[in-house]
Amino acid sequence: MKNVAKESGFIKVSSQKLFFIVCALEQMNIDHSNVFDRGLIASIKELKKTVPLGDIINVYRNVLELNSSGIALEIGKRISTKYYGLFGCTMLCRETFEDALRYAIKYHHLTTRTVKIYLDEIPTGNSVFGCEDILGQPDLCQFNLELQVSIHITLLREFSGNDDLTPVNVYLQYPEPDHADEYKKLFNCPILFDQSFTGIEFTDEQLKTELPKHNPLAIPLLLKGSDEEMKAYLKDNELLQSVYSWVSVNIHNQLLAEDLAESLYLTPRTLRRKLLSYDTSFSKICCEIKCQFAKDYCAETELSFDDIALSIGFTETANFRKAFKQWTNYTPTEYRKSFQKA
Repeated sequence: MKNVAKESGFIKVSSQKLFFIVCALEQMNIDHSNVFDRGLIASIKELKKTVPLGDIINVYRNVLELNSSGIALEIGKRISTKYYGLFGCTMLCRETFEDALRYAIKYHHLTTRTVKIYLDEIPTGNSVFGCEDILGQPDLCQFNLELQVSIHITLLREFSGNDDLTPVNVYLQYPEPDHADEYKKLFNCPILFDQSFTGIEFTDEQLKTELPKHNPLAIPLLLKGSDEEMKAYLKDNELLQSVYSWVSVNIHNQLLAEDLAESLYLTPRTLRRKLLSYDTSFSKICCEIKCQFAKDYCAETELSFDDIALSIGFTETANFRKAFKQWTNYTPTEYRKSFQKA
């Protein structure tokens, strides 16, 4: 079994995908004794929430060495929201297809992040739910993306309640493999290889589809749980924990990346590079924390919205209301009322 570079060890990620891969390989009657070492299997069975990213890379490489054609697609087809706990439950309860995707993107740190996911409009007027490899292992890039698009279409069909959900197109960055026919069976739409990005294309009509298990009363409570799990994730990542702590303490002041870098004894450039390795940035973290504070204040206090705005660094309440709507798809008033009802 191969080991990856030591630098992958300092980043901790959710162990969710490893548990799923164990279950998938067992369902496929594949011996996984050469895929997981004993220590890792023990960690998974003890339900440890995080593991070093290097463990994920090692497992991916070992699965690839099984030399089973199309194994990434086959594993992805066996995913279910049950493997995602609170994250999966919250996706199921969102209002529309698009809402679920937006939530998945925002709280992606609660899952095993091997890709960056996004939802972008393309020149056709449709939108692509895409993924970008962030493992940085050239020999695993195709496997990583292939597994991810298979997982995506399987999950999208589940929480949309439509097993026959058919995308407009599927775009893939790598050359057509020998098992290309398996893609056609899985997606049932045109498959375009050697593209500049990897993603699944949907129409606006599909994105606006209402989800069958939508539960508006449960959403505020589920989002609160998601925020708490994000805090637990940060405890396993020292740099992010330091950044989040600094921003939280200074939330009512003017937030400058230069001041943060100085407090961490880093140059601003080094700070940007380190945050990029987590697929985030100083501005994104500031928005996340402002949003979290705002939701907590709206849900758990009787503070006026003017006071809440000032406490998280907004000089104009109108700007706070606009930002809150962008963060949550609710106005502050709607969010407070829905949480009180729940």
